[in-house]
Amino acid sequence: MVTGSNISCEDHFCDNCEFAGYCDRYCGLCSAGYEDHAEICQSLPQKQEKESHDGACILLTMSIPTHQLMTNSKRNSPRLRLREYKRTLQKYVKMKRDVGSGVPIVVVENTGGNLSELREVVADEDGFEFVSFVEGGLRGREALGKGWAEGRAIQYAIGHSRLLNSCEFIIKITGKYFIPAILDIAENTDPKNTQLIVQSTPNFWSMWDDEKGNSGIVRTEVVGFQKEIAEWLFQGQDESKGEPMERIVKIRSQEITQGLQYFPLLHLLEPVKNAEGINIENL
Repeated sequence: MVTGSNISCEDHFCDNCEFAGYCDRYCGLCSAGYEDHAEICQSLPQKQEKESHDGACILLTMSIPTHQLMTNSKRNSPRLRLREYKRTLQKYVKMKRDVGSGVPIVVVENTGGNLSELREVVADEDGFEFVSFVEGGLRGREALGKGWAEGRAIQYAIGHSRLLNSCEFIIKITGKYFIPAILDIAENTDPKNTQLIVQSTPNFWSMWDDEKGNSGIVRTEVVGFQKEIAEWLFQGQDESKGEPMERIVKIRSQEITQGLQYFPLLHLLEPVKNAEGINIENL
């Protein structure tokens, strides 16, 4: 992409450039890629050993220029998505500063999008980290669904984040949602005695309900999990076969005999439109 053309690492693929993240490997901006796809690469250093964090870490998942063919996603404008992510990130930064929280927060973005506007919101001492890479395994797999891509982003963040390396428990939040109570929940999570925390809010869909009306899915805008079960928790997703993240996590939750908990009703500061354009007030 760089060789034999009039574009350069400095002017087109730097961290603040339009195509940030796409040629990090060639431009020498990272030292590790993704086993399955050589073009995937992050612009941050490999994780390093760090003193462990007693509570939970927070992982915000983001996709700025989402794939146009992705199923069940109507809000595809990169500028709109970036504006939503930035507004949410500003609120998390302010809340952490106001309460003096030490909860680590990691942002993972899986399209190589330009993160300069997001980085400007955060100071070094705020306890945030950005992990950026390009998901190279999506082409031709759009029907697997956005949850499948999010699950891979979670795995990538776990493998490359310095802050997540200090945590045994992760609370994943879809990046557009600001949850005022989440810092308290993260600080009071017991990683040793909690395997999985799922949402308790009602679902929008009923196609997996059983004959007694019990829901066959759980909402997954927010999922808390022990880091060691992440791969098992999210694998097997395929929306084209009726197995989205919401269904897979429900099945996994039924297999856990100890350490399953439920989030309380998670109030948002203000209504937010989800991927289908529905206004969400609580998670």
